[in-house]
Amino acid sequence: MSELPRRFKSIDTFPLDMVEGKNESRKLGKASETVFFNEDGSVKSISYDFDKLVPKGFQSRVLFDANGDVIHPIKSTEIEEKLRVLSTGKISRNMDYDFEFDAHKGEDVHIYMPQGKEMYGLEHYIIRRFLDEDNINPTLIHGPGVDVTHREFLGALAFMKGNYGADTITLHPLKGDYGIVKEKLEACHDDIARLGVKIAYENMDAKDRWLTFPQEIVQMDLPNIGLTLDTSHLSSDTDLSALLDQVFEKLLVVHLSNQSGGKKHLPYNSGEMNLPGFLSALKSNGYKGSVVLEYRDQYQDQVNDDIKRVQDLLS
Repeated sequence: MSELPRRFKSIDTFPLDMVEGKNESRKLGKASETVFFNEDGSVKSISYDFDKLVPKGFQSRVLFDANGDVIHPIKSTEIEEKLRVLSTGKISRNMDYDFEFDAHKGEDVHIYMPQGKEMYGLEHYIIRRFLDEDNINPTLIHGPGVDVTHREFLGALAFMKGNYGADTITLHPLKGDYGIVKEKLEACHDDIARLGVKIAYENMDAKDRWLTFPQEIVQMDLPNIGLTLDTSHLSSDTDLSALLDQVFEKLLVVHLSNQSGGKKHLPYNSGEMNLPGFLSALKSNGYKGSVVLEYRDQYQDQVNDDIKRVQDLLS
């Protein structure tokens, strides 16, 4: 039998020396967290275990050091703070990785996670090896099915960062009460900080979510909690320059697309919104976050050309 390609070989070796000694554990829904201590009482590592969420035989553990850097299954690398214009690499069950990732070779990308149990059911160690071979760098993660109201919230954050390394994660605000959500985020502030994660909540146009207006994230005024501003989720007549002035201090990510006649996620220069003017305002404000082109499927062939156009407008 011929030798298997490197990406299909056994799962990465786990550093057992980092999970020895005194420890404290707690349940996070079906996930669990264990903090391991050095002899002097300082934190040595934090392990998150997903045995009850991932299929048998799949990688079920991620490990962080005391600084929020991933030790296993990957090692965190410092991502330079600079403006990036990204396309989206969606991952899902039974996808053709060679086909899906072919257009992203050598790029920074926005990795879009499937929702619910499917996120835990993917062979992430294989996906990472495809990304590594094609020099694809996930600098941003989108986990739309995760929110602070879920019991697995912290575990889900650890799972996403632990498998892909990116420390900025866009989440959708789900159903709930703004005040209760704020209290929950305040209560787990130290845990979020310990993971080294920045959460960017996306403004939605659904009326039953706890976050409706982008300004509410600014009013929340919590460390490590910022905004993903989705232009297609705004009213088409929004004064984008005025809005940018109100939310800029918390703006981590922009989902850029246009809208017209009720149709959303159109190419940025094809619709009712003055998005070239918005990009000019981003540039003049010195924006250093990520801009993701989030187009409907029928416009995907325009994404690469539009990335270059947007980069030119922002440079």
